[in-house]
Amino acid sequence: MFSFPDLTQFATTYPTLSGTRLGLAHRIAQQSHNEVAFFNQQLNQHKLAPEQWAIELTPQSTLAWLHHIAKPEKKQHYQLENSLTLAANCLSVALELSYLTACANENKIAKSRLQKDQTSLTQWFADAEQADENSITLALDTALLLYFHQVSQVMFGHAALAETTLVERRALITDADFNAGTMFCLWLDYHQDKSRIPANDADALQRLVNAAYLLSVIDKSQANNKNSLHFASNRVSCFVSGAIAGLHDIGKGEQFSANEDALQEQTAELSQWIEAALLDSSLSDYVGKEAEVEADEQKLQGETATSRAELKAGKLQGLAF
Repeated sequence: MFSFPDLTQFATTYPTLSGTRLGLAHRIAQQSHNEVAFFNQQLNQHKLAPEQWAIELTPQSTLAWLHHIAKPEKKQHYQLENSLTLAANCLSVALELSYLTACANENKIAKSRLQKDQTSLTQWFADAEQADENSITLALDTALLLYFHQVSQVMFGHAALAETTLVERRALITDADFNAGTMFCLWLDYHQDKSRIPANDADALQRLVNAAYLLSVIDKSQANNKNSLHFASNRVSCFVSGAIAGLHDIGKGEQFSANEDALQEQTAELSQWIEAALLDSSLSDYVGKEAEVEADEQKLQGETATSRAELKAGKLQGLAF
């Protein structure tokens, strides 16, 4: 069984980190691991194990942005091979956004320590070595949403598929976006840490929007094939659609519309801060220009939606939990 490394072991594994940066990375990584492990234990115990399914966490000691679902050697037993430091990556970007926001609010010129060839993913905590509560929440939420996304890929049969085309991969990610959005807004109410439970439906949805936007931009920046992923604003709409569908099913979230166009307007309002901050950040190239996002939206509504429907009616039949 995996045991999270103490600070000394962590320092040995990640020699490029030191001082407060090391402590910050260790704390956020451990907190994120603990909450993902909690949800994974609950999921296995109450849902998967009775049906002879399993999801095992096998953390990887790398600073890289790595998340991978290993094909099972034993049928319906999956391993999530994720970087131990995913949440630290998220926190580094979140702190950059916090710094830029503070400068904007105070009408100050942002003087980042990041060089032109660096991003907050390649140079952690460049402008802040102390983490504010909002940044910690965003980092933890983003890492947890990524876990829910992987759970969606397993439980809805995506991870069992063999070869897929580029269009099919986009369609599967879109399907997982929808289902992960549902999980995030419904399952957070059962968090073992009461301080991490959303105050209400509106709080849950705002946190989902922020986490989904950050996750989508980071994923886009780290993807080997950028065309395999839709732009963040379009992916966020899919996450939110899943969340609202799930909330409405249990009689909650009634302040959010079931109408697609109206919900998109509400989502755009909720996205204003995170989108603007990312457009000013070192990851701005991966947010997408207006024309790129519009063309991408047409692709999402056209070939991606068509492929998703075909997969659900065809290849995915019989593979889901």
